[in-house]
Amino acid sequence: MLSNLSDTSRKEILAQKLAAAVASNSEVDARDTSAIVDAFVQRSLEDILALLSDPGLLASEWDIEQQANAHLQCNQPSVNVPAAQDPLPPAQPADASCSNSSTAAPKESGGISVQDYNTETEEYIEMLMSQPESERRKKLGSKLFPLIKGMGYKDSTRLTVWILAHMSQDVRTLAYTLNDTAKLGQIVSEAQAAIGSDARAA
Repeated sequence: MLSNLSDTSRKEILAQKLAAAVASNSEVDARDTSAIVDAFVQRSLEDILALLSDPGLLASEWDIEQQANAHLQCNQPSVNVPAAQDPLPPAQPADASCSNSSTAAPKESGGISVQDYNTETEEYIEMLMSQPESERRKKLGSKLFPLIKGMGYKDSTRLTVWILAHMSQDVRTLAYTLNDTAKLGQIVSEAQAAIGSDARAA
């Protein structure tokens, strides 16, 4: 079994399998094969096996990875930032520049105390609401994944998938949570607990 192999041997085999999966995936540009393999081969064995078994997940995760890289280049967040601190500025739409818009006064929205409210967030919510469910999840994931990764959480991919599965319908709450690191930290902790509970039940 793969788990019994040395780390080097396991990565070589998984790299070959990932390359083959990309080559047969019509949703992914084959020219990105090398970058995809380099990005995903570092993940946990369980995550990689999930990507290999689901072409749609592979394409979605690569899209999120690209968005995450672009986001991190703009903001350069430090790793292992405590949840009490904000490692990133307010989230911007996926096609926005790195500059932030001016903020308005804090207000209540969706039961959340919004600390970084701005008109761009409202426009982002309106845009999300006009999208089909699959596209909405993809765009939310492109914001959520780099935030969780930048906060230093392990298994950021699995946490992102869980939160999207349970909160993507509550667009307003999730959108404002992206600007509230303390609240996001609570949600991620809940996701970790739920994932751990599911694993024990299995």
